[in-house]
Amino acid sequence: MFNLQEKVFVDLMLYFGRRGRENIHELKITDFAATTDADGRVYIYMSSDELTKNHQQDENTSDGRMYASDG
Repeated sequence: MFNLQEKVFVDLMLYFGRRGRENIHELKITDFAATTDADGRVYIYMSSDELTKNHQQDENTSDGRMYASDG
């Protein structure tokens, strides 16, 4: 059975872990922000950019979004 810390880790890896575990230990609460999309749904996104190993100046990166669930 998962505890809360393991569940949060899995969610971070799923939505924001583009480089696996490499940058996860450096994340802070200030690296995330919340906003709404065009449909009015709330989501969390990474407000700070992280450099990737092979694409350090890549302008075409996709941003992960973790949407709020109802209930």
